[in-house]
Amino acid sequence: METISNAKLFEFFMETIGHCGIFLLDAGTEDIAWHVFEEFDGESITFLHEDSLKRLLDGGYISAEVYPLCQLLNKKFRDLEGTSFWNPEAVRSTREWNEILFLADEIKSMVK
Repeated sequence: METISNAKLFEFFMETIGHCGIFLLDAGTEDIAWHVFEEFDGESITFLHEDSLKRLLDGGYISAEVYPLCQLLNKKFRDLEGTSFWNPEAVRSTREWNEILFLADEIKSMVK
């Protein structure tokens, strides 16, 4: 299997976190479901994985400040998997999801 370049990895990383953020608070249920539970969920498995984050850090695509925030984002997201918060309505209404959405936006603002 061919390894993708760090530049392409960063592109996928940015696309992944682009599916998460406070913009979802104004989105419809179907949009939230698509962005969070299809796109972000599936892509974060690879592009917020420790190995990917390490490559991005080592390659200078993310900073030492952003690296742990990405780890935290992934952990907070995965911690909600399989809970009663794993639904679009909870994304709009719970503190746990608010933390995730704001953290994703914070990361995006730091890596542009």
